[in-house]
Amino acid sequence: MGITFGRRRRNALSAVAAAIGLALVASGCAGSAGQASGGGQGESFDHGASLEETQAAFADVEPITLTFQTGASAPDGPLGQTYQNFADQVKEWSGDKVTIELNWSGSIAALTEVDDALADGRLDLGQLSFTYQPQEFPVNNSMNDASVAGAVTPLSGEIAQTLGMLQATTETPAVYEEYAEKGITPLLPIANFGTTGMACSEPVSSVADFEGLQILSNSTIQSEQVKALGGNATSVEYTELYEAFQRGIVDCALAVPPVYQGMGLPEVAPYFYYPEDTNFQSGPTAILAGSSWESLPLPVRQLIYDKIYEWLRDSNHAAFRYLDQSSKGVAQAGGEIGVFDRSVSEALRTVNEDILAEQTASDLYDAADFTERYTAAVQQWQEEAVASGFTDDGSFADFGDWYQGDLSSASADYLAEFYAAGFEDAAGSRRPE
Repeated sequence: MGITFGRRRRNALSAVAAAIGLALVASGCAGSAGQASGGGQGESFDHGASLEETQAAFADVEPITLTFQTGASAPDGPLGQTYQNFADQVKEWSGDKVTIELNWSGSIAALTEVDDALADGRLDLGQLSFTYQPQEFPVNNSMNDASVAGAVTPLSGEIAQTLGMLQATTETPAVYEEYAEKGITPLLPIANFGTTGMACSEPVSSVADFEGLQILSNSTIQSEQVKALGGNATSVEYTELYEAFQRGIVDCALAVPPVYQGMGLPEVAPYFYYPEDTNFQSGPTAILAGSSWESLPLPVRQLIYDKIYEWLRDSNHAAFRYLDQSSKGVAQAGGEIGVFDRSVSEALRTVNEDILAEQTASDLYDAADFTERYTAAVQQWQEEAVASGFTDDGSFADFGDWYQGDLSSASADYLAEFYAAGFEDAAGSRRPE
């Protein structure tokens, strides 16, 4: 499979990263990030350097342990494996000098307190779901509103949405400024993986079927989309969603495959639908560094940044695995993974146009320019993906039958070459130097 990049700059990695001036707080523990900042600073190394060259850059670096709260609730399953792979890679490539201590979702800080924990030093790295804090992160949320533009396909569209958002956000100073005001540094400002669909306990097809349905939404924008379809937007804690379906408190829920399959929802909501030729708002996340990032030795920052693209790649692969598992799960439960009829797509497209009009009118940043760059980047990356062989040869429902990668394991080798080049082009200019 060939990589056909050519329209993006090739020397992106030589650009000096924007200086945000943030760093991890010393924790006072032996081997902590703070203690290590006073030791050897190591040597810079190039992105793409060999294992031996990378480990050599850490020769004078004192051992460091970084605390990372993930978005996964447990280490098992495809998504949990992505974090473990990240931690293992950082440890190996640093020559055992950097240990990532994984802590699962909510174990140190609640979802709405991750930014505070990063700023005050309880966390060195963290995954933030900023849609739960729209008042705290208005720029981030506005940028993610642009994800309603266009339509997503199972493979090329999924890849394009991920890399398109990465490219557009890393080229936008406003998102870095918003994080900097909180005392934290974005490594992945906004990361999207796993196309949003709708899980339902009973079959739903047309707009007429939505009348009176209680539907879980995860943001203000998704609530607008639900209301435009004729449903009633409601809120339920994700930890209670399975029971909410059982008790009939909710009829449907907007979710991505990792959440849908990971929570066992095919058992209680065996109908999972995608809109045709349009889409629901993406469920975003962000990977952030804490309040003393700049005090870490340079090779530590470079290695963590370089390995983040592997986490994003692995997360896409995990979403594909969850989609395949969901297809099998709904079949066993007598349900289906399907597509809404045209009436739903038309209603969704109309409200999406209104959402985009409101988003581009934002005076918080140059929102119209951002949306234009985002939509152009998604189109570019989809063309690149298709030209490189990542073609959509089937539907969401039969994804496992035509996807050429290995869905039986955590190995994302099938995506590796494309994502390595893609990350360089989309985000290489932010690499610490």
